[in-house]
Amino acid sequence: MKKVKTLLMTAIVVVMTFAPIVGAGAYSIDTTYNRTRSSQRTNNNYIILHETGGVAPAINNAQYFNREWRNAGTYSSHVVGDGGKVYQISPEGYVQWGAGSYANANSPVQIELARTNNKATFEKDYKAYVSLARDMAKKYNIPLTLDGAGRGIKSHLWVSNNIWGDHTDPYGYLAEHGISKADLAQDLRTGLDSSNNVDAEPESPAPGSTAPEPDPDKSSGFHAEKATFTNGDTAIRVRSGVPGLNAPRAGMLPAGAKINYDGWVAKDGYTWVRYTGNSGNTLYLPVRHNGTPYGTFGNGKANQSQPSANQIAEDGQWGSATTRRLQQYLGTSQDGVISGQVRTSANTNVYSAQWGNSGSNVIRALQAKLGLPQDGNLGPATVRALQAHLGTTQDGQISPRSNVVKAMQHALNNGTF
Repeated sequence: MKKVKTLLMTAIVVVMTFAPIVGAGAYSIDTTYNRTRSSQRTNNNYIILHETGGVAPAINNAQYFNREWRNAGTYSSHVVGDGGKVYQISPEGYVQWGAGSYANANSPVQIELARTNNKATFEKDYKAYVSLARDMAKKYNIPLTLDGAGRGIKSHLWVSNNIWGDHTDPYGYLAEHGISKADLAQDLRTGLDSSNNVDAEPESPAPGSTAPEPDPDKSSGFHAEKATFTNGDTAIRVRSGVPGLNAPRAGMLPAGAKINYDGWVAKDGYTWVRYTGNSGNTLYLPVRHNGTPYGTFGNGKANQSQPSANQIAEDGQWGSATTRRLQQYLGTSQDGVISGQVRTSANTNVYSAQWGNSGSNVIRALQAKLGLPQDGNLGPATVRALQAHLGTTQDGQISPRSNVVKAMQHALNNGTF
């Protein structure tokens, strides 16, 4: 009996270790690189969310963690990417080296999101990222709250602000794809299943009817026209009431869905069309960003509206897209990173910053433009001078959603910086 029991337990372990696991978000977990790297069990207090920091396939990151975890001193339990795939690096419930000793000891799961520049790939990656985080939180009875007090799902930024460290992920990267912290919090709380499509109401108005006449505000750049848009092969996030990345969400427009819109406007680097939902609510759909439209137009000039490839979201968040645009404007190397920064309250919410003391060439160029000493560090004096230059409150700090950053983004988009 002892031998039979041993064989049975061995079979169970093999099945648990190597069989793909299907979660609520229809993702599968590739366990090729799953290895026990620590024998220390964790407390079940946090799920920590990361992003990898550079555009590369998720499998490359998984292989790197598997190969270099001892030398690099870092790995998480899961890497998400490559179109919604999940690669497991370490068994859940055992210490991983992703966020400092205290956070590591209290986090049974830490999840990395691999970067991509492809919209369709990101949508799949994000759905798997959220679904995996929700599933793991439920497994360990961890609240589905984001960056709150006590137990819950935490960003690496929260760990830096409340426990230890200098990382700010994943918010800067998510913002580049139109996902705010509030969006992520809601998605973690409610999930991203197909029911989220209902509020988008893609069949409005009904065939044969007409949308209400718009009352365009010329100062807002709104263009009235009646035309159609048919979505491509990827669902699009819809906003309610007003256009823009910070507007309230109204679900997703499914792939292949067709709408009749009554006007369009350019905002935050996107072309948005306006249409009316079945229940009479005003909805805005982004149909183009920096080039190819997301679907096809039956007619209308929104198809010809193409925001400049250099336009960035005017969301007040200083991420890598804003840094890259600033680097382009000031003529420095365009890597989207502000390197060598001494961390202070002035720059802790600059999501593209890397901490150190060598300074950054783009900040030196900015300081030269502002008539300041050029040490390359985005400190209180530089922030205060930037605020004075752009006409915002001069408190010497960049907040998570900053008026001076929003003003800078607007100026960069319009060539008035």
